Amino acid sequence: MQDLIFNKCKSISVLLSSGKDKEARNELILLLDHLRKHHVKYNEIINNIIRQTGLYPYMDDDDLIWQDQLLLELFTQDVGGNKNVVLHREQSKVLSQLLSGDNLAISAPTSFGKSFIIDAFIKTKNPDNVVIIVPTIALTDETRRRLCKKFSRDYNIITTPDAALADRNILIFPQERALLYLEKLNEIDLLVIDEFYKASPNFDKERAHVLIKAILTLGRKAKQRYYLAPNIKTLPENPLTEGMKFMEIDFNTVYTKIHNRYVPRMSDAEKYDIIQDVLLPDHSKTLIYAGTYRNIGIISDFIIQNVRPKRNQLLNSFSSWIKENYSEDYMLSELVKRETGIHNGQLHRSLSQLQIKLFEEEAGLRNIISTSSIIEGVNTSAENVIIWSNKNGKPIINNFTYKNIVGRGGRMFKHFVGNVYLLDAMPSDESTQLDLFVDDSELFNLTEEALSEQPESLKSSKIDEYRDEMREIVGDNSYDRLLQEGQLLQSDSNLVKKIAIDIRRSPNSWQSLKMLNSPDSSTWDRAIYSALPYCGSMNTKHSVFVEFVKIIANNWQEGLPNIIKEVKHIDLNVNSYFDLEKNATYKLSTSLATINSLIKSMYPQMGIDVSPFISKLSSAFLPTVVYHLEEYGLPRSLAKKIQRAGIYNFEDDNLTIRAALDSLIAIGGDNLKQRIPGLHEFEHYIIDFFFDGILDT
Repeated sequence: MQDLIFNKCKSISVLLSSGKDKEARNELILLLDHLRKHHVKYNEIINNIIRQTGLYPYMDDDDLIWQDQLLLELFTQDVGGNKNVVLHREQSKVLSQLLSGDNLAISAPTSFGKSFIIDAFIKTKNPDNVVIIVPTIALTDETRRRLCKKFSRDYNIITTPDAALADRNILIFPQERALLYLEKLNEIDLLVIDEFYKASPNFDKERAHVLIKAILTLGRKAKQRYYLAPNIKTLPENPLTEGMKFMEIDFNTVYTKIHNRYVPRMSDAEKYDIIQDVLLPDHSKTLIYAGTYRNIGIISDFIIQNVRPKRNQLLNSFSSWIKENYSEDYMLSELVKRETGIHNGQLHRSLSQLQIKLFEEEAGLRNIISTSSIIEGVNTSAENVIIWSNKNGKPIINNFTYKNIVGRGGRMFKHFVGNVYLLDAMPSDESTQLDLFVDDSELFNLTEEALSEQPESLKSSKIDEYRDEMREIVGDNSYDRLLQEGQLLQSDSNLVKKIAIDIRRSPNSWQSLKMLNSPDSSTWDRAIYSALPYCGSMNTKHSVFVEFVKIIANNWQEGLPNIIKEVKHIDLNVNSYFDLEKNATYKLSTSLATINSLIKSMYPQMGIDVSPFISKLSSAFLPTVVYHLEEYGLPRSLAKKIQRAGIYNFEDDNLTIRAALDSLIAIGGDNLKQRIPGLHEFEHYIIDFFFDGILDT
């Protein structure tokens, strides 16, 4: 073994002296993996090689020579929560530049460890206001949980709409919510944009325009900006990253081993055989990238038919809870018995969070089948990654997405080597240039103040032409008031104009909107139909969607299992429920909010205001606080048990999320378990998970 170590270290030294740093790191990581598997302690030579490669966190701090001890002390950083971590060389470089006041746009691998840099900056600089924009609600919760444990005693940590600001705040939002705080924040000390590549319509066609507005408006209030992305080779000059230094960092902390098992015209049966080879004999964690919702179903059916349920009390309890709180025939309940979960962008937030939590547990889920949500929505990784399909929905994945998926293989301190199994043809290797641009339409509905803060190069006559046209359609004072209140920021400018024109042409045809305030859902049909043309695809017939909205109006009263039984009568299943609820709470509510704002401004005499309905719809007809508590890991079914037990009243219209959280903290998790009658065995686990995320210790 000693001869092997010496020879390997010698070859790594040769690579380093030849300037082949990445090859040297890869060889070192493979050596460290070998030593760990054989329980071999590092010697002075190995620590020296680790030091030369910059992978300082991997150094064994037992019996270090004084030079190495000094180096570890120099690169040890307080990241909050009384926790010190050793940064690797490139992390330290980035942090140093941030602390010196630089504005940075960083491209770094998934395993880089970017969160430590943010935490270290907050701990060192003690800023008053930090805004972190993330692409998904799941990442919002993940980031909140991490920062809450470290900084909740010193900062007001905000993740939900309408929370009041304090003297010192850390705000963590998707871009849509961030815009709601535009007028409330006068100054931002650090603006963080996670996955900033999504400001390009090439990567997020539906939501890029909102992220662009967030960057344009909040960026002008920020003293310092820190934007993060993976796998970007070049970043041409553009208004969104103006004045920022771009750093393309190719510094891996794990080794990715590609196993290309694809052959032309490969059948599903051949793919099944490979999955069996990887999953069944192995006890490591595996992510299976399915590529489409249909493929999730195909792979799930195969696992259910070919893998026996395991004797796992925790997962069997989870399976039972799913059947009780969703549906007896929900496929997920059978999958989790086989140590497998599902992740996609449609699932209820608490259900996704629980599965990721169980995936992190040693005795929890071993496998996750996912769409691209696993690479965009959460920071998780596994020893194995299986790429079943080269699709990302309908289109074929590009090289950028492929690298993102591959980057989920391996994790620092857990898996030195990530094994990636390819079961489909992959895109050719190419460098990704991120082209960011601002279309005139992104500026049309900014406030005058926000517009005045933009570079002159962005302003064109089209902006004045659009605004003049909108003032003519909506009315001068009415349109200016809408701009000032920011009521049109989240909507596409061209869609806003189309709606305004349609209202002006036929105002009386919108009288049916009033019926949305009726408690009788049978009167809602015409009003919902009138809004659907402005919502985009709902993934079902309009008639089915209208019926669906009317059914979920009883979400809180009936409970989810009964609601799912009802939607089956209109030929929908559990997965359809998730999809359509998301469309109702986001797409339909956003369109109705735009319509409502315009009608109120253009025809106040009509007395139309469906804000109460929009508020209920955006919360899936649950009490608003209950809906937001799902983001914190408390399922609606458990909130309802708390309500029925008389422990807490979530139906109070004046209740805020902060007040609810403070009250639940005061009650305490153990007390809650004792006071809820009929508590399911798995709900003890859920309550512990929920409280772990809201307590600061």
